[in-house]
Amino acid sequence: MFVVEVSAGALADSAALLADAIDFLGDAANYGVSLAVLALAPVWRSKAVLIKGCTMGAFGLFVLCKTAWNAATGVTPEPLTMGPLPCSH
Repeated sequence: MFVVEVSAGALADSAALLADAIDFLGDAANYGVSLAVLALAPVWRSKAVLIKGCTMGAFGLFVLCKTAWNAATGVTPEPLTMGPLPCSH
């Protein structure tokens, strides 16, 4: 799902889709890291938590910067990528 949303977000110039894609990636990576260090000593689990926190903070900073850039340059997302097709009555 990450790849699909990153592609759609890039094509639509949508910070919201990119943020959701990053959330998918972050969740998957965090679960993987958590499972990998589950049986390790507390010091390694603590280091994993610190890395996960820094990574999530970096993801959030990226989304904030992308949103600010879009707002400053007047970029608006492509609505057809993000929503249903308009009705043609």
